[in-house]
Amino acid sequence: MNLTRINNRAWDALAKDLRNDILSGRLPTGAAIRTETQLANNYNISRNSVRKAIDSLVAQGLLRRVQGSGTYVAPIQEQLLDNPISRRQILFLSMETELSDYCAHSTFVPIFDRIASMLATKGFNILYSSVDLDYKPPASLLNHDICGVVFHGRMPVPFWEKYINPLPAVGLQYDTPEIDCNWVKIDNFSRSYKAVQYLHSLGHTRIGFVSNESEQRLTAERFDGYLRSMEMFNLKVNPRWIINWQRPRVNGLLLSEKLNIDYWDYLKKAFEVKSEQPTAFICADNFRAASTEYTLNKVGLRVPEEISLVGGFNINKENSLRYTALDDRLEELCREALNLLLGDIDDTNLIKNKTVILKPQLFIGKSTIPVGKTPQKRRAK
Repeated sequence: MNLTRINNRAWDALAKDLRNDILSGRLPTGAAIRTETQLANNYNISRNSVRKAIDSLVAQGLLRRVQGSGTYVAPIQEQLLDNPISRRQILFLSMETELSDYCAHSTFVPIFDRIASMLATKGFNILYSSVDLDYKPPASLLNHDICGVVFHGRMPVPFWEKYINPLPAVGLQYDTPEIDCNWVKIDNFSRSYKAVQYLHSLGHTRIGFVSNESEQRLTAERFDGYLRSMEMFNLKVNPRWIINWQRPRVNGLLLSEKLNIDYWDYLKKAFEVKSEQPTAFICADNFRAASTEYTLNKVGLRVPEEISLVGGFNINKENSLRYTALDDRLEELCREALNLLLGDIDDTNLIKNKTVILKPQLFIGKSTIPVGKTPQKRRAK
């Protein structure tokens, strides 16, 4: 019988079990592992084999010995130092409670493709992953193959504490008071204010609001900004002009939408009293503006002759100027987030746990005109 081979298999099993317990969080940072005697008895191996298993994990940076005290799970920072791959990889994490996986992937991946060269010059690579409602972390997070995290969407505190903290991290758009990290977000009040201000400058006083994601945090902030801005300009808000509902979720997730959805079941209340019909709508984004225009055209209302529309966009400004819209500057938000993250990784940020707020930019398109004015016809070529 080959006792050495048996002992080696037992040693590998112990090392594997300890490693899995550390990477999964079952053995948290600073936790003491069982004594060599206890492990030897549990695995039916010699104490010398136990030491070999522990030595292998110490060499990987997962454990550290404290003379006269015991063996403990190493801080994540020490684990990263001994993992050359992790020092070059940043994880972008999309929480699917906010965006469908398709929507998040099509939105963020093109941005990261464009800024990959910025990261490459500094020796970093970016990974993309999404987290479903089962909150199962991606393998790169479990294996500690990363040195920092950028995340978008509402981050559950237990998930943060178990899988991310104390890694350097930056949150996009959805700041959570219980989580101490950097945040980068758009100024949602300014977004609504600029829309109301511009429409008011064109003579619009009956201004409505359209969104089919009323329960989403960003929409709620923008709706609140709309109400406050209307008050600041002494403009009346008619409840019939508020077209703000939540489309259904499937298994807790929002599915990707098709373009040009008929909103008339929701919009029709705004036109029940002819003398109080709105002359403009602020839409959640250009996608909703397109469906709003599609619906209005179906019932014989013309944009912008009878109804002006203001939308918003994250990317592809060149393709978005059909609508007067707010640029949410998502690419700049991502760049700022990555710069903050790299500063935390390199420990060059003088101020920790910052919240950076960018103001959106208004672009004038073809969906707004002054009240009572007919748009100029294009000259025939």
